Amino acid sequence: MADTEATNANPSLTIVVNEVLYFLQNAVNILHKNDIIGISEEYFIKEDIESAKVLLWKSAGHLTEKSCGKRTGISAIRSHLGDMLELMKCIDVKKGNVKFASIDVTKVPPINADYRDIGLVRNEMKVLSERVDSLPAVEKELSELKVQMLEFKSMLTNINVSHENSKNSVNAVENVASSSSVVKVGPPNKKLNVHVHQAKPTNNLHAKNKDVVPSDNAHLNEKWTTVVKRKAIVGKNDTNKSLKAAVTVKKLDLHVTRLDIQTTAQELTDSITSNGLTVIACEELKARYNTYKSFRVTLDGSNANACQLMYDENIWPSGVMVRRFFTNKNGYRNKQ
Repeated sequence: MADTEATNANPSLTIVVNEVLYFLQNAVNILHKNDIIGISEEYFIKEDIESAKVLLWKSAGHLTEKSCGKRTGISAIRSHLGDMLELMKCIDVKKGNVKFASIDVTKVPPINADYRDIGLVRNEMKVLSERVDSLPAVEKELSELKVQMLEFKSMLTNINVSHENSKNSVNAVENVASSSSVVKVGPPNKKLNVHVHQAKPTNNLHAKNKDVVPSDNAHLNEKWTTVVKRKAIVGKNDTNKSLKAAVTVKKLDLHVTRLDIQTTAQELTDSITSNGLTVIACEELKARYNTYKSFRVTLDGSNANACQLMYDENIWPSGVMVRRFFTNKNGYRNKQ
């Protein structure tokens, strides 16, 4: 890890070469404090962080009243990084003439589209934990709903039985009305007076209501039509010369980054073509930093081996990062 001071054209500006400090200065206004500390702990060793803190206080310690100090214990590294981030913010606010640089950007943690916000992940885990804790209450509600559904089903069954009984009663009355005679019986313990009346034809009983109450079996006489779902077809006639199908080309978009600042689109195209891949387009992208270049490369995907070749580590220079390039309907694409 380089810890040096470089001279420049501006005598009032101090340039310090240190990968840890370079990363912290570029990340302090972009990422959350906890995310920066977490990345630094995973990427840098303890000795590099401690030496970077000493160098930072030596270069810009006059901007804060807090001393460099020594940290001990399990969380010493996190405390060191917290102190350094506070001083970094002082440099930014007070416009201190101190800049940090890196000779080799490959030694600096990359922050790109593959990075996941640790703070956001923690919040999601907290929400997930709360949902897991609420599962017993949800199970109780489901049990109560199940009981209500069973009661509702029982109620429907009783309604259906009642409906069937009513229907049977109506049929019994109709059968009595359609009989040949009606017998009237007098009160009990008295002489029975029997009166015989000729019953009216059955058709007349329903003459007034036949248009109001339709027959229950009327729907059985309706005709049913079978619906046939039509599927899309693909033509196979090779003799039709008057029409022809459009020629489609399968395209694969790649995001190639961390290339040397002097690399051109033509050089990248020639390198990819020499490895058996066909390049349709090569577009230079605006990189996050001016220390490297990024390109969007569109390949001909009709080659069956294209997918395997483009992910072959042996055809790409050491240190170059390659992944798929995506653009959605909102215009989002890979971060540079």
